Amino acid sequence: MDWFKICEGCGECCGAVPLPRIIFTKYKHLGERKYQIKHFNDEIVPVTEDMVCIFLDKNKRCKIYIHRPKVCRDFGVIPALPCKKINPEASLAKQKEIDRMLKEVNNEVF
Repeated sequence: MDWFKICEGCGECCGAVPLPRIIFTKYKHLGERKYQIKHFNDEIVPVTEDMVCIFLDKNKRCKIYIHRPKVCRDFGVIPALPCKKINPEASLAKQKEIDRMLKEVNNEVF
């Protein structure tokens, strides 16, 4: 498992992700940023102007860590979601795809 390393807690991967409605509704008051709502399937995507997760605090800690979505749990842990800080080579192609998707979402919202 040479691709696996421990998360450094930089917050770089903490962007706009789909949240189950129940999680968003229960914890939206903990959000640190202004956001607009987008819908993805049956989930809510709180989108900020800078595309940073609303639950990432100023110390780069997740305010809903115990209840974070699966994609957040998997990021940097499975080869399909490589961390660009820990494994830059593996993440380059994925990052281009992620950047393209984020740009599309950003263009739709702002």
